[in-house]
Amino acid sequence: MSIMGVNVQMEKNLSISVLLEKKEIDIDCLMMNNNTTTTTMNSSSSNNSSNSTGYGHSRSNSCTGIVNGDTHNYSSDYLLSNAKKTNLVNDKGERIFKRILVASNALPVLVSTSHLGDSPGGIPGEKRDTIRSSGYGAFNPLRNSGCFRGSGGIVRGNNTPQGGGGGGDGTVPTSFSLPNSPPNDQFPNYQVKVTHETSPIESALESLVDNEIKDYLWIGWPHCEVTEDNVDQVESEIKKAGSNLFPIFLDETNVDNYYKGYCKIGLWPLIHYQLNFVRLETQWWDSYVQVNQLFCDKIVELYRPGDVIWVHDYHLMLLPAMVKKALGNKVSIGFFFHAPFPSYELFRILPNRTELLQGILGSNLIGFQSFEYLRHFKSSCARLLDLQVDPKGIEVIGENVSPHFVKLQVYPIGVDFSDYASYLETPSVLERIQKLREIFKDKKVIFARDKLDSIEGVPRKLQVLENLLENYPEWREKLVLIQIYEPVMEQYSESSEQKTFHKSVNEMVGRINGKYGTLNYNPIEYINRKVGIEELTALYRLADMALITPLRDGMNLTSHEYVVCQKDSFGVLVLSEFTGAARCLGGAIIVNPFSEKEITMSVIEALNMPMEERRLKHSINYNYVMANTSHFWAKRYLCDLYETVKDDPTTTMVPQINPDMIKKCYVAANMRHFFLDYDGTLTPLVKHPKMAAPTKELLDTLERLTKDPRNQVAGVIEQEENGQNDKIMQQRILENEQKLKGVGLKCFTVKVLAEGGKDQLNTYAKSLIDSPLDVVHLLNTLSKLNI
Repeated sequence: MSIMGVNVQMEKNLSISVLLEKKEIDIDCLMMNNNTTTTTMNSSSSNNSSNSTGYGHSRSNSCTGIVNGDTHNYSSDYLLSNAKKTNLVNDKGERIFKRILVASNALPVLVSTSHLGDSPGGIPGEKRDTIRSSGYGAFNPLRNSGCFRGSGGIVRGNNTPQGGGGGGDGTVPTSFSLPNSPPNDQFPNYQVKVTHETSPIESALESLVDNEIKDYLWIGWPHCEVTEDNVDQVESEIKKAGSNLFPIFLDETNVDNYYKGYCKIGLWPLIHYQLNFVRLETQWWDSYVQVNQLFCDKIVELYRPGDVIWVHDYHLMLLPAMVKKALGNKVSIGFFFHAPFPSYELFRILPNRTELLQGILGSNLIGFQSFEYLRHFKSSCARLLDLQVDPKGIEVIGENVSPHFVKLQVYPIGVDFSDYASYLETPSVLERIQKLREIFKDKKVIFARDKLDSIEGVPRKLQVLENLLENYPEWREKLVLIQIYEPVMEQYSESSEQKTFHKSVNEMVGRINGKYGTLNYNPIEYINRKVGIEELTALYRLADMALITPLRDGMNLTSHEYVVCQKDSFGVLVLSEFTGAARCLGGAIIVNPFSEKEITMSVIEALNMPMEERRLKHSINYNYVMANTSHFWAKRYLCDLYETVKDDPTTTMVPQINPDMIKKCYVAANMRHFFLDYDGTLTPLVKHPKMAAPTKELLDTLERLTKDPRNQVAGVIEQEENGQNDKIMQQRILENEQKLKGVGLKCFTVKVLAEGGKDQLNTYAKSLIDSPLDVVHLLNTLSKLNI
């Protein structure tokens, strides 16, 4: 069958019938063997039949959601059936992977420092905590109710959420914004505190240790600026938190240029389609290369034969090729792109676009959050690197990397639901939930959690609430938005754009609360700090709906966490169509985050949704989240990496030329026959054969070879129907008659000689030698041998 131009084969047809408002809904989930599913739901009772994406389905009633024409989605049934096939242990019961080396921009720890010294205006020898708080917003009953610790600043401790606010930075091991100040010369002595901060990657690997992998090492930047005198102290404390953690320390220049510059002002806004915020500086790129090399050096230092290297996200796009060059082609390297991969038209803006692509292509397997991002990557490789792509991946042949096959696949990341499920049963969380329900009695609660970033779309979300209260006065004093706005870094480190953004959000919250609030009611409860997992779990459970509308996001795991905590409560999820989660959570109401009207109508629909429909939609989301856990995500990825390396076609290709062996055979042979491909071997590949002119070195080399009577030299070209290549080769021989008079001409049809066809033969031929210059150099050496 064909879906939107993509041919797929039916593996299974699953029909589900449910009862909704006494009317039957038929859900046909088509499971395809290429991991694609599409679903149709028909209901005359839908309140949103007119809210269509334009792709033949209702946004609010899609089982697996077709967003932007992307029909590649995952269902819980598909994931569960494939989980049984995913195994990291061979038939003998042996682990197929010994050790995983994880390379990520951040370590899964939170580093904070406290100085011990004489504080200005303080008591001599007083211990001063350098952690800065940043409390903003109007009166907040949540902070004054005893439901939350802290005063609106950053909450310390190990009760921090695992997933972050979404794709990109939110899904890589967190600690992108650490609650510590850089060491100050006034306080040369300071104490270091390291607390654990769980990430989906770490949760997944921990679940695999012992039974399926032997161990894993984590290489990353702890996101704290230290002096040379304090590096050993900080590293020692990090090692106490985890002996498998290996920190990379960056100096102030690299922090400013690599992280705050190239990553956060260059790459981050570009891959999230925020071109107005993109800025690129030459020195930033130099630091990006330098930091990637630091990671490479550490990996080479720790690497042992049999280790697997797993690189994460856009901060380290050069690392795979660097490691491949340092350790050789046999090393197994995986790369996972947590953030969105932009379209070719955007990616081509980067001055160092080819270097970035070549860096990622040093991997054996590249994973993406959705097929949309995978297609964008393929397009960029085809157009910028002139590589041939096929449905499974890309065969890489170039001057700077050994020939190898790169598999491209989609692996939507998940969460470890056990953390939230267990917290829901703890007395402290149950008490928090009860207190919150008393505070918001007879009110509908909308929950939103975002990072302080332009991609999150918070201003538009606040504007939607303001318009809703203005146009639907019946919801005044009956509707509350709890908006968690987590800072991505300390206030003193914010860029001018972030400060402006931060200020505008604060002003909007104050204006809306001032306009529609009363002494006992604020329409917006604004929390500008990181919230611990217990508080977060309670808020997830409390909310009647979650409003998650980023302008662009790799996945957004907040949506998954909300679904887990809404078991038996059946809260409604309103989700941006520009998130990776929109392809996975088919029970969500999918909205365009740029349309205030569409968001408003979706919020009204969610608030008025009957319980039967809420239960149905939640069950679809819940089944998916339970099936696609972080454990399954990592296990499936690592299994595919093993299969990719094991089945790499380049491992069975004709081996590369051994110059020393050829020299020995050349000297010993009585008769030598040379069949030399012309275009692409003796001369570089060009757009037109007429442009493939031989160099003086090549002509001199061929002349010397043909003077030896034991050498038979033939130029080999592909025969075209019009004989054009034949004529061009003859012309070259005539033009250089004296030097090439001993060179014969052999024309043939490639497909006759190669059973696999032209492309396969070309691949084999190119694998013999790295470049045309190498061929000429080898021939030149042979022609000069003194026999």
